[in-house]
This record gives sequence, C-alpha cells and structure tokens, in this order.
Amino acid sequence: MVIEPFAATGDAPSWIHGHGAKLADDGKTIVVSGGELRHGSDRTMAENIDTWSLNVATAAWERMRVLDWQRWTMLRKQSGWTAFEWEMESS
Repeated sequence: MVIEPFAATGDAPSWIHGHGAKLADDGKTIVVSGGELRHGSDRTMAENIDTWSLNVATAAWERMRVLDWQRWTMLRKQSGWTAFEWEMESS
C-alpha cells in the first residue's frame, strides 16, 4: 500500500488526529468527525467539535456541522524570571 498526496478543494479541517472516518451511504463521501485539531504551530490541540465530509469523486471538502462555540485555551508563557505565567486566548 502506498500513501500519496491527494489535492482537494473546499473547507478542509486543519491537521487532525485521533478522529473517526466512515464511508457515507452514497459510497463516494468520507465523513470525518471527532479527534483533535491543531490550528497552528504555536497553539495547543483542541477537541474537534465539527464534522467534515470529503467527496472523493469531486475532491471537495465540505464542513457539514459547524458548532461556533467560544472556547478558550490556556498556554504557558515563558518570560523573565517567572516560569509560571499563563496566557489565555480564544480558539
């Protein structure tokens, strides 16, 4: 088995792991949900609360369920003498 790049368009999830994926009843759409997302190199992992689908026939991603909840992330901030400063940011 060989894994190769697959160019796709649309609203794809960011880097995701620990998720579930299943083939939809139409036989050409993969539905992705659960797991954790990473939104950039300086951010922590966040629970994936949305659902995406990838139509393999058209190579198009679609965000099926959008839960636009306000969520917060606590990040340890390294600065000065105090090693226990924290930053809070909205995800």
